[in-house]
Amino acid sequence: MRRSSFFGLFALFALLVLLPACTEPENSFEIQFAGSPDRTWIGPQFYANRMLDWELRDGRLLSKEGRAAKPMRTVHLLTRYLNEEEGSLNMSIVTGAVNDPDMADDSTWTGFLMGAGGEGTDYRISSLVHHWPAPGGGLIVGVDGSGAIMVRDNENPDAKRGARRDFTSDDWPLVPSIEAVGRVSDMTKFGIRVMATPSESGYSMVVETTDAQSDEVISHAVYTDLDPKYFTGNIALVSHRSPSSAGAGYWFDNWALAGSKVEKDDSRGLGPVIGVQYTISEGTLKMTAQMGPLGDDDSKVADLQIHQNGSWNTIASGELDTNGFTIGLRVDDWPYEEDVPFRVMYSLWEGAQPVTHYYDGTIHSTIEGEEFILAALNCHHISGGDGTWTHNHFWWPHADVAEAVAYHEADMYFFAGDQIYEGGLAGIVRGPADTAILDYLYHWNRFLWAFGDLTRHRPTVTIPDDHDVYHGNVWGAGGKAATGPYRPASDNGGYIEPPEFVNAVHRTQTSHLPDPYDPTPILQDISVYYTNMEFGGVSFGIVADRMFKSAPRTLLEDAQVRNGWPSVRDWDAAKDGDHPDAILLGDRQHEFLDDWAKDWGTQTWMKVFLSATLFANVATIPEEEMNGSIIPGLPIPPAGQIVEGYKKAMDMDSNAWPQTGRNRVVDVMRRARAFHIAGDQHLGSTVRYGKDDFQDAGYGFVVPSIANIWPRRWFPPEVSSTRDPNASWYTGDHLDGFGNHMTVLAAANPVNSGREPSALYDRTPGYGIIKMNRTSRDVELTAWPRWEDPSDPNARPYKDWPISFNQEAGDGRTPVSMLAVLEYPEGQAPAIEVVNATTGAHVYSYRPNGVSYSVPIYDDSKNYVLKVTSSDGNTKEYQMPAGAYPLTDPIRIPDSQ
Repeated sequence: MRRSSFFGLFALFALLVLLPACTEPENSFEIQFAGSPDRTWIGPQFYANRMLDWELRDGRLLSKEGRAAKPMRTVHLLTRYLNEEEGSLNMSIVTGAVNDPDMADDSTWTGFLMGAGGEGTDYRISSLVHHWPAPGGGLIVGVDGSGAIMVRDNENPDAKRGARRDFTSDDWPLVPSIEAVGRVSDMTKFGIRVMATPSESGYSMVVETTDAQSDEVISHAVYTDLDPKYFTGNIALVSHRSPSSAGAGYWFDNWALAGSKVEKDDSRGLGPVIGVQYTISEGTLKMTAQMGPLGDDDSKVADLQIHQNGSWNTIASGELDTNGFTIGLRVDDWPYEEDVPFRVMYSLWEGAQPVTHYYDGTIHSTIEGEEFILAALNCHHISGGDGTWTHNHFWWPHADVAEAVAYHEADMYFFAGDQIYEGGLAGIVRGPADTAILDYLYHWNRFLWAFGDLTRHRPTVTIPDDHDVYHGNVWGAGGKAATGPYRPASDNGGYIEPPEFVNAVHRTQTSHLPDPYDPTPILQDISVYYTNMEFGGVSFGIVADRMFKSAPRTLLEDAQVRNGWPSVRDWDAAKDGDHPDAILLGDRQHEFLDDWAKDWGTQTWMKVFLSATLFANVATIPEEEMNGSIIPGLPIPPAGQIVEGYKKAMDMDSNAWPQTGRNRVVDVMRRARAFHIAGDQHLGSTVRYGKDDFQDAGYGFVVPSIANIWPRRWFPPEVSSTRDPNASWYTGDHLDGFGNHMTVLAAANPVNSGREPSALYDRTPGYGIIKMNRTSRDVELTAWPRWEDPSDPNARPYKDWPISFNQEAGDGRTPVSMLAVLEYPEGQAPAIEVVNATTGAHVYSYRPNGVSYSVPIYDDSKNYVLKVTSSDGNTKEYQMPAGAYPLTDPIRIPDSQ
């Protein structure tokens, strides 16, 4: 068509747009996808929502997803954004329907999203904008299925919110134009051009459609008095539903962006290495590089390089595992005892050219000084507020948590599970397996985006929990499929998702851990990861709480268990809950733990047990309730008030059940004088375990969640007579709902924090800091609130923390005598092992400090064997029959001393 008379009036306007574009060439952007290999992951400059909805195919970027239930698919440009200054904008794209269009109406559209987020909103939050309109959502500029240019408000405050399926076009109100001429007649291929400049009353904007070959204008529309907020923040491409009954959305190519409004920041790019995790144990470095989902024609190899003597040197290479898209990197003889800079090098095809990318970090090889600091985190919910595209709704990317944790200069990180929540942001995709894995990676990559700046600089232990494998609760039952008559399916025991999905989760989260104690897969060929990690003189026993655990519904018929809770009101878990066939950790993991408890090597001075959840049920529910489903909506009482009307929970998702298995674990921890770090419960707490009585075992610390929507609480129906009078009313000796002994030392119950967003802060989020002193063997556990700045001298942890104890208190049993006194030079303490000589049962193992140690026993009627292993690795055994100990003379180590 001919250009209309309006065009002369706007010639100067167009000139004003184009001239500033020429003055900021370093900030301009242009990409052609021609020559790109076919793949799901688009590239480091982009973030796709959802990742599985988009792909590069045949030299074009396209949205595979066009269903009405999945509106507003977006690809955000990470490395450019609209700055806060007044200025001009000029951008263009070539687009069209993926399949031949057969629905010519306004229910579908293609084009741009601009101004998402903006001032005060983390760009990573803005990069999630898709699916629903809400404040912070920006402005949609494009062409609808009828061929008409349209501008729609993606910030409609009255629209429905969330990843629902019932949106209509009216949820995105049309912004009226002052002039609109023409219409696209062929929706298979055309160009869109946007030109905007500031005016006295906001911004004016011209939108044109063009012939993709000749660049001749097909149609245009003019908009004035647009709110400047729409010209600050993220820019994205939009494919909204499908113009075709075939179901796919729109394709895109030749994206160009210029103007003084455009700001460049390449540091915002993500990938091709999304993040790394690594461990060092017994001289072996293992690193997992998480890649974006690459294509068949992409390189399958990455190199690990370290910086030494002024140059970068390759020390390891690894190949891509496409079940999770990870690259493993390994060095078996890591020789360094200082921090060493590293980078992962990967060559990525971008368009028709390979581009080398580097992802850098630090190998933290040694512990300086007397103190080992461990930071522990868990339960990474991303949102739960008002549905806006702002910090009021999105708690991710948790920059405050990451910055606070970094302040403590921890030597190692532990992520205890629920690194993702399967329903977060965009709903759940359960199959087919390859698609479900892409859906999982969409969640998992957000976790790495939030915490990758921590894990790239410190060894990290990460273990999955139930939500990581797309369960609300999981009783792994040795790896069987969760098939059977019960609903929810998890009540049948086993895994709901197929084994390749579970293995992808294990691969992405745990493949950097030290090699498993016994790598034999479980049922369905599902991988295992239980192992020990030796770092800085601290030995970590890492287990999979859920992998072998029995499903209670199949065993406790009288309780009529539903999702881990008894549904028979008068059924008593403390009396009837144990079962002889119920498994908790399973024999394979106990074989490992028995060896771990005994093995103190030549350097180990502390043992720490790492798992997903606590071996006690520190939780209560209202007396009239039968399960925990009411928890999210419960009122929050005033702080310090004694709360009545609650009863102890009988939640078999907790490791309080089965009791026999629970006591078996508590026993092995005290035989190792280990303490326990866990997550899962959303209720930060510290307990002292009891096996046969109160306080006859070690300590367990549940660290606060990063963010949660399920705020458990501990309001016991009685006040303990043994509590410290200076501590909170709910502390002291208690039996949990399964009759297990526990002494509650602290619990971070929900509070009226007075902070916004209250949906985040009232649920007591935060993290845990654990300090271990090599010389004194003192341990300090601290639960930190998310809202505290630890650099502030007035910052305070949650009430009743820190909790401190000495390593020997990890045993808990009261000594009645001793076997002998050991004497040894400073710094050469031996490892000792005490064994029942009659039964062969392990009593305990330990490496003392100082220069002498009295070897305690807890029953002086038994015969013992004392095994003493000196610092050079030599072991000597001493027979200690009852009545012959304690020895009158000390045992000197070495003998020549």
